[in-house]
Amino acid sequence: THPHTHPTTLHPTMSDESSTQPGDAGAANNAAGGPTRLAQVKALLLDDLMGTVQIVCHLAVVLAGLAFVLMGRSDGFVGLLRAFALANLLRLLQRAGRPRLSMEFLSNVLREDCFHLFLFAFIHFDERPSVVIGLCPVVYSGLKLAVFFHKFFQAAGVGVLQRAMQALCARQVAGLRFIANLELLLLVTKLLGLVTSFGFHSIMKVVVYLHFLQLRYFSQRSPYSREAWGNAHAAAVSLSQHPRCPGFVSMLIHRVLALVEKVRGMIQQQHQPAPPQHVD
Repeated sequence: THPHTHPTTLHPTMSDESSTQPGDAGAANNAAGGPTRLAQVKALLLDDLMGTVQIVCHLAVVLAGLAFVLMGRSDGFVGLLRAFALANLLRLLQRAGRPRLSMEFLSNVLREDCFHLFLFAFIHFDERPSVVIGLCPVVYSGLKLAVFFHKFFQAAGVGVLQRAMQALCARQVAGLRFIANLELLLLVTKLLGLVTSFGFHSIMKVVVYLHFLQLRYFSQRSPYSREAWGNAHAAAVSLSQHPRCPGFVSMLIHRVLALVEKVRGMIQQQHQPAPPQHVD
């Protein structure tokens, strides 16, 4: 289903893991004389080695995030960004295939959410440690781990933990919407940062981040950034129409919204909608 018309209920970058329905598949296999639970666990870990490495990277993101938040270790912030970048780079190699010098390959890469997430980590390598920046990778990696461990505990036959992971998986869409809102909040913090440290470096950070948000907005697989922008637009219009909103603030909001709509219209002419894609 095309994301502009029917948003998916599961994030496409997680859809291959999320496609497994909860249930005691291991017990059914054992009753039918199928693979033992140990064999199922080995298959889950070894059949897709690159996927297993990605899970290890996502686990490193969460652990480094905890070290950063709970113990204030700045190296935890750098570590979670590096692990997050590696996980999404490996995922990109899986989805886009071997790199090729062609416009088709470049177009496919730019549409992949894993490339967007790799870019997010890359452009924040030289940032000062920030909880807001670190939350995006940690929440996303936590969602990936919940999906994986749901399958792992299902294969191992640990019903209690499987149900716990199932409860986390049920909050996947809410988590992805939370990440999209955080990405917009980061834009606000970067714009406010221009007031305190105006310079070429600060301006370039905002410009690069705006390009990142442009890719997110026109993602062919995830509708959540578009939803976040729509909600922010509606909130700004509501604020400008509030009886207690000062006239100059209302005028400034309308001018900014008009500029955003003009820029978005120019960008939309360059990004023609892709054919509908099935969630794989």
